Amino acid sequence: MIFAELGIRDDFKDETYLAAFLSCWLCLFVFSHKRSFLRPRVFRTANLMATDTIYNLAVPVLTNIYHRLGLITKAFNSIGCMDLHFPMHYVHGWLAHYFGTHYPLPTEVRGPKWLNLFGEGMFIYFDEYGTRKLIHNGARIQCHASL
Repeated sequence: MIFAELGIRDDFKDETYLAAFLSCWLCLFVFSHKRSFLRPRVFRTANLMATDTIYNLAVPVLTNIYHRLGLITKAFNSIGCMDLHFPMHYVHGWLAHYFGTHYPLPTEVRGPKWLNLFGEGMFIYFDEYGTRKLIHNGARIQCHASL
């Protein structure tokens, strides 16, 4: 199909798909812009990542999350439709880890740790009073020392 037409060897298919996915992911969640679009300069980085080059993306990803959450809090109508893209699953994972907002799975799932937090019926629902009590009481907060 398209790989044969472009002359891409079969052993590069997985790497090509991964580079394409990483390009989209980087443009949407790491180097996002007001208008969501792919930027050709990101393809080089995505290709290097697909071939095992390691990049530290914690700072730009966290910057994106904090910026987008700030836009939500400042929005005139936060209940309405907002055109924001950010990796909300990281926020859910953080809440689950530090505040115990999710039911744990009975068995450990192989793969990224956040896979153990997500599934049908995994969220613990709180009303406004319960949420305030959870945060202000601090009984369920797990703090870990990091030096």
